Amino acid sequence: MEDGFEYTIFNTQFGCFAIVAEGGNLIRTYLPGMDKGRLKKQILELYPGAKYNPAMLKNLQQQVKNYFAGKKVIFDIDITYAIENLSDFSKTILKACHKIKPAQTISYSRLAELAKHPNAARAAGAVLSKNPVPLIIPCHRVIKSTGQTGNFTSPQGAILKQKMLDLEVLG
Repeated sequence: MEDGFEYTIFNTQFGCFAIVAEGGNLIRTYLPGMDKGRLKKQILELYPGAKYNPAMLKNLQQQVKNYFAGKKVIFDIDITYAIENLSDFSKTILKACHKIKPAQTISYSRLAELAKHPNAARAAGAVLSKNPVPLIIPCHRVIKSTGQTGNFTSPQGAILKQKMLDLEVLG
């Protein structure tokens, strides 16, 4: 990858969270579940030469901390840069997911419908499993049509997904 990437890792009430940016634009987030050393290693494998900058995207850092402290947060950051290199289908799914409000859940099939791909529930799930900015694009709010949480691509898996959903309902 090219130079210009920076990252920060900070503590939340759920553990370490990381953000990667390029030129001040958000490009990746990492949900709690790994310690700082493992997060740093994973970030530097994907973004060699990325510089640590604890002051980057301070407002977003505070919003993330507030979220995991149980406060109501609407992430209003521009997601364009995070998804610009994805397929049109992926962008459509992620943009539809980005519109899901806190404490609301929808099924994978409903998400596919909202993205104008009504028969693509499984494909929508596959896109969400590669979401570059989880939490900011709230893929944790997409659940199975049975009401079960379903899978979650994070170090803590579906356990974290349920905790995040519980946080939003109680917050």
